[in-house]
Amino acid sequence: MKNGMVVGQPEIKENIIRYTYEITGPWQEAFADMRSFEIQYSMDVSGVPAGIAIVPFLANVLPISWVYDALVEMEECDEDFYNCVEHVKEGYRKMYPMLKFDGELAVAKSVKNQTKDNKGAIAFFSGGVDSFDTLLRHKDENLLLVSIWGADIFLQHKKGFQKVEEHLMKTALEYGAEYATVKSGFREFVNYNVLGERIRKSRDNWWHGFQHGIGIISHSAPIAYLRDKKMVYLASSLTVEDKGIVSCASDPEIDNEMHFCGCSVWHDGYDYKRQQKIEHILQYAKENKKDLQLRVCWENQNGINCCRCEKCFRTMLEIYAEGYNPEEYGFDCSLSELANLSSQIQNGEGIQISEIYSPMYYDIQNRMQQNYTKDEIKDSLQWIYDGDISNIWKISFKEKLKEKFIKICGK
Repeated sequence: MKNGMVVGQPEIKENIIRYTYEITGPWQEAFADMRSFEIQYSMDVSGVPAGIAIVPFLANVLPISWVYDALVEMEECDEDFYNCVEHVKEGYRKMYPMLKFDGELAVAKSVKNQTKDNKGAIAFFSGGVDSFDTLLRHKDENLLLVSIWGADIFLQHKKGFQKVEEHLMKTALEYGAEYATVKSGFREFVNYNVLGERIRKSRDNWWHGFQHGIGIISHSAPIAYLRDKKMVYLASSLTVEDKGIVSCASDPEIDNEMHFCGCSVWHDGYDYKRQQKIEHILQYAKENKKDLQLRVCWENQNGINCCRCEKCFRTMLEIYAEGYNPEEYGFDCSLSELANLSSQIQNGEGIQISEIYSPMYYDIQNRMQQNYTKDEIKDSLQWIYDGDISNIWKISFKEKLKEKFIKICGK
């Protein structure tokens, strides 16, 4: 039986867009919910054309259709988005040459949707290093900051996302930006276990390697149309130096090919290392006397930094390496506690660190040596300052991804 999907017209009511669809063929296994899913915006989206409203759904379904060679049929699609689909697919082909990307999108009519003034920009904002760096680099571009509930904070954790929303509101006010939130089931309507097996040759998981880039970006299409935005920024997690070494669904050759309603997308900050972003953020906060609180943790669902995971540990070290105190930038962890955590890691206890992050730790070491003398470094951090830090890589990247996937998805 041929894999296929017939997508109904999106149902738009006030601030909610609901999608219904019928699936046939073996690829039904890839969907946890084979009937519908919905997205809720913090603004009225009833004036959004159907061709724009369908973009978030299509962007999360099309990569699945490509690896299953499936046909997706629908009535109407935004012309810009329809025309960019093959270019986006080619980005996936380049990233994963070991896989086939087939499938077809059949649209009865593509409609040109153009905003009135097409000015200003949207920036996705999680509160982390990458998104704060993007905010600061583009703060004078009439920004609208967007946070998604359902990405790193899952839908069942309401209080956790309330913390994220409070942080978003405070940051938007501080930097003179608009803001919006999106509540989306885009991580609940697919079957990650099945999809992981389907793309096993990629040595990645579905969320990290295939979905989260265009899956996140696409949620901005209705907002871009309603707020007349000409650009969408998605902050980079990796750098140009990682190209060909680490795969990631969010990549310039994929993200930058996306277009809708006259709006372009830019994979932002790709030329900067994480330590450079940290330096930029901290210098800006100091020079402008800003109370800048980072939220980097992807282990904790309560919306704050746990200060015990690898991501928190690494970010606290990055801040310390620049000569600043992590306690002043969103981490409820004293320098003594950071030193104790460092001692545990040195002794092979606690956090396990993957070799994939080794360039970042070498950058930390270099900045510590530039900003401190050895006598200024706490004893338990001396091994990071001038020691052989290569012995802290505990497990392979593949195993780390699997561990993270199991923890995040609960599967």
